Amino acid sequence: MLELRTFGGLSITVDGAVANGAAIQRKTLALLALLAATKHGISRDKLVAYLWPESDTAHGRNLLRQACYALRRDLDAPELVLGSTELRLNPDVVNSDVRQFQDALDRGDHAAAVALYQGPFLDGFFLSETEEFERWVEGERTRLAYEVSSALQLLAREAGDAGRFQAEAEHWRQLTQIDPFSARAAIGMMQALDQAGERVAAVQHGDSYQARVRKELGAEPPAELIALTERLRNQTPMTSRASAERGRTGSPAPPRPARVRPATILTAMITVVALGSVLVANTARRSRASVSIIAVGAIRDYTGSDTSGVAPTVAEMLATNLARIPGLHVLSTARLYELSGPLRGQSEENTMMQRAARDARATQLVQGMLYRRPGGALRLELERVDLATGVVLQESGVEGADVFAITDSATAALAASLGVKADTMRIADVTTTSFAAYRLYVAGLRAYYREEDVPAAMRLFEAALAEDSEFAMAAYYAGTINPVLSGPKSHLAQAVRLASHASDRERLLIRAGWARETGNPADLAIAETLAIRYP
Repeated sequence: MLELRTFGGLSITVDGAVANGAAIQRKTLALLALLAATKHGISRDKLVAYLWPESDTAHGRNLLRQACYALRRDLDAPELVLGSTELRLNPDVVNSDVRQFQDALDRGDHAAAVALYQGPFLDGFFLSETEEFERWVEGERTRLAYEVSSALQLLAREAGDAGRFQAEAEHWRQLTQIDPFSARAAIGMMQALDQAGERVAAVQHGDSYQARVRKELGAEPPAELIALTERLRNQTPMTSRASAERGRTGSPAPPRPARVRPATILTAMITVVALGSVLVANTARRSRASVSIIAVGAIRDYTGSDTSGVAPTVAEMLATNLARIPGLHVLSTARLYELSGPLRGQSEENTMMQRAARDARATQLVQGMLYRRPGGALRLELERVDLATGVVLQESGVEGADVFAITDSATAALAASLGVKADTMRIADVTTTSFAAYRLYVAGLRAYYREEDVPAAMRLFEAALAEDSEFAMAAYYAGTINPVLSGPKSHLAQAVRLASHASDRERLLIRAGWARETGNPADLAIAETLAIRYP
């Protein structure tokens, strides 16, 4: 059996022995990595563009055929590569850690995924004069690091909620190895060590983290971490609760009640610095005269398959609510969908949304994850990232009984981090009070912009209207894409009547659509207003 290793390097073995011939050449190894990372296959033209960008189409395809032939020959695997138009690795012939990693995440086995992650994707591997390939590697490396960081957070939380504090601390320690400057991971590890009775170790970790930040970044650590370190230092030593319980009963301690995390504990973001204070200062120095443009990217959904579509709906709700805050420039979800194009797999969404945000000239990206607490409440953990550097500007976590509550709370938290107040902004006031209607509406946006499936989008927007006939934006899209209905009884006219219930941005969109429909010269003025106020 062939084994392809992509985490921590790039190599292939045959029955445990290192392969030779074509399997150790850089171009053919890169070809294997490209094929391994794509579950559904990758087109020949795209492979040529990645690996032989200097060649014309005919010559590039010939080089690809030669590479595939050489791999089949030297690995003694005639069925190594499957497909004709789109190529993929044969899973019956070769195992790859990156595919096993993704499969483990897809089935919810986070421990198995973490065990497979042995280092950054293709660490230390590069090809000269292949800019597209290097960009692809960087995107995959970022995505996979984000995936394993999210998995480690979930494992840490599960261990902590079950009272397994040493295991929780170990998960946080693993996360600090991926991102040594993550304040969230440092705080989580300190709290877990303290709960395990290792208060001295917790204080030592806090001191070590602060020294590292000051020395390597020339900045002050987050105030919350400093305060936690000093509080633990000044408290009397404690015995491990779990150890004490075992000493009395001879059995493990019962699970503790769910612990509310501090606001700094949120989604893990990859192998970059997670210090908000450093970021804010650096961003201010780089762009004092520029305006920040915020995009709400992917929110990973860990709420369960029975609530499919919750996280994308929350992302759209958050983008709409943030855009209502005076002085903020927020990209619409529809614009990101339009730029990101068709989604080939959920694992690609984070990378695609980041790329779309950059294409739209956003400067900051909000992303995170959504999960359900043991008592049934939803928890949303977010980070605001500088797209130029990848550094985390701010992180927060909110809880609520439903998606409307957590959207309102998240809006307030993000607004506060930006120096503005939004405590009274309720997303339901300018959209709909029906989650079913909102979810159908977001599914319609994805069908319209991503899949370019107009009939499906129309059905979804009309279904949203069936759930809530006063949902202005569902009426707007239904009226905009329907080529038949027009005039005062159209969905667009319905949207105009409902526009007073929409946000300023959506109200302008509706007015612009109606101006186009009626040939009103105000169309241009409205479009200019949209471009200026809402990028």
